[in-house]
Amino acid sequence: MPKYKVGDKVKLRQDLTVGSRYETVTFVSEMVHRMGEILTIVSYYDNKYTIEENSFSYSGKMFEDTIVLQSSGKLQSFIEQNKITEDDAITMLEWHLK
Repeated sequence: MPKYKVGDKVKLRQDLTVGSRYETVTFVSEMVHRMGEILTIVSYYDNKYTIEENSFSYSGKMFEDTIVLQSSGKLQSFIEQNKITEDDAITMLEWHLK
């Protein structure tokens, strides 16, 4: 059973090391610029997650333990009520989490 669901917003850990394996996935240099960013889970297969922001596979151990925002209608409701974009909502979350 995966820890994260499709649509969950997760934060990529900042202490990952290039070339290190996290479960079955190796952290590569092309992933470094995403460290500390909030990412959106789009799929889960064979103990690997893919994200909306690029095509690499990630393991659950690469994300911080806390789910930033679980997939639900709450985000969409917040966006509609406040007349903001999803990107604006994510920026607000990132600022709040710093």
